[in-house]
Amino acid sequence: WLDFCLRGVANQALDAQKRCSRLLALKEEYRKRLDGSGCSGRLYQVLEDLFVRPFTPAPWTQEIYNVSYPTARADLECLVSHGILSELQLRLRRQKAYLCQDIFQITYEDGEKL
Repeated sequence: WLDFCLRGVANQALDAQKRCSRLLALKEEYRKRLDGSGCSGRLYQVLEDLFVRPFTPAPWTQEIYNVSYPTARADLECLVSHGILSELQLRLRRQKAYLCQDIFQITYEDGEKL
């Protein structure tokens, strides 16, 4: 039984290591996409925060970064234009939300696919 548990812990640790490596590589790729893009420098912080919460409605961005709603939307649309975010339409409200599909997929995909 102990052998079984230790193998499970080792497999989970390897899975977590692979996911972390993929997320770090993705973050670097996204930073390169933003370099020289002409987008706001604030987007680098927005990008960092996506790795904590890959889903964000524009009002959250507005509140977190203390910017106007149009500025928050412009920031998020810039990330959409660079292929980092995808726009979602929420059914409960008529507001738009944004998702970083790549982060979500790496974080939640089946470990056997890694």
